[in-house]
Amino acid sequence: MDPFISNPKVDLHLHAESVARIDRLVAEREGRRPYDWEAWHRRLIEFPSGTARLERMNGELDVDRFGAMDTDSEMFLARVEAALEGAAVSGAVLAEIRFGMETVLRPRFMELFREAEGRVRSIHPRFYGEALISLWPSRTGADEVFEACLREAEHGLAGIDFLPVPYVEEADWTVAHGWASAFRDAGLGITAHAGEFSPANISSALGTPGLTRIGHGIHGLDRPDLVETVVASGVVLECCVTSNVLLGAVPSLDDHPLRRLAAAGILVTLNTDCPVRFSTDLAVEYRAGMDLGFSDDELRELTKVAVGASFTSEDRKRKIRKWIEDNVPESDTR
Repeated sequence: MDPFISNPKVDLHLHAESVARIDRLVAEREGRRPYDWEAWHRRLIEFPSGTARLERMNGELDVDRFGAMDTDSEMFLARVEAALEGAAVSGAVLAEIRFGMETVLRPRFMELFREAEGRVRSIHPRFYGEALISLWPSRTGADEVFEACLREAEHGLAGIDFLPVPYVEEADWTVAHGWASAFRDAGLGITAHAGEFSPANISSALGTPGLTRIGHGIHGLDRPDLVETVVASGVVLECCVTSNVLLGAVPSLDDHPLRRLAAAGILVTLNTDCPVRFSTDLAVEYRAGMDLGFSDDELRELTKVAVGASFTSEDRKRKIRKWIEDNVPESDTR
């Protein structure tokens, strides 16, 4: 096997994609082909980048139908297992899945998540999974979700992903900052979506108590003052190359600023975002990193950055680091 493909990887920015994954599971049961995401890509580029494309993230799938099916515990378990299995197969030794905020309210949420993780670990024993909840205070029902997240922190919930509304423009982070203090004190890791299509919300994200990562953040390069602030903060960017190209955050792979971000001293990682809908996996993203000029050694360093920035336990981090060090390809040790 290509040493690059076999190198351990970490995915810090992986959405659960409930509707897309349930479609796959149902298609298999019904003996039909699942939704054609490649054809969706071709239609997607007809829309302006940013929110116009984000609003079409589920294609033409029947969201209500599949959402109703997801209330079944076995379906939930199966689609979480599929997400974790996909990460493990693509070389991940750790994957953090971020779920929609209502997910934390379902009965036995973390119990079912750990059961799915256990199933994958029975085949990939060096693999670990963690769960995050994406939320924003102004969304309907967010107060109940806030309390549920604090409770689930005691049962293994790893972190919180603030997803601001509005997204492409500046949002009001006042309540989010207050909630972040409570999450931090409960031991939850904190990340936030910002700077995907514009520099919007990066400054506010950086001021969030307990925040150590930003999802995307690539348009921080639009403002030199933000670059300096991000570097000084030590915050890690969760970069998703394929996603950025398909959603129009950058015009093409060649235009992606991953290399420039790293050269500026910003800590970056490689991630999948929505692997089903974007027809990607972690190996593809690392290969994109190589296409952007990163060597095998540099990609391995990005993985180490991801391990350190992850919201998993220190014991798991220690085991993952040892596995990475023990798995250096022979060609890299000469």
